[in-house]
Amino acid sequence: MKKYVLFGIGGFLGAFTTFSTMCKETVQLMSSGLHILAFLYILLSILLGLGAAWLGYIIVPGVKAEPVKLSASSIDDRKNEERKKR
Repeated sequence: MKKYVLFGIGGFLGAFTTFSTMCKETVQLMSSGLHILAFLYILLSILLGLGAAWLGYIIVPGVKAEPVKLSASSIDDRKNEERKKR
């Protein structure tokens, strides 16, 4: 279970730093007067990210988006459910 918690924390922090970097770079572009480029940077980042996620669902069959439960006991419950399915 500790591995899952570390994985979740690492994923959250990785996503947070990626987002803050995008914001910082956008502010730098806007401060330089490159407003159109800043807009395109944000737009393309979001669209390409969503496109990559959508493509992942197409490429990997059987993937379903399910709500994430954050309690430690729910992680164990999910493992038990997956074992029962097999």
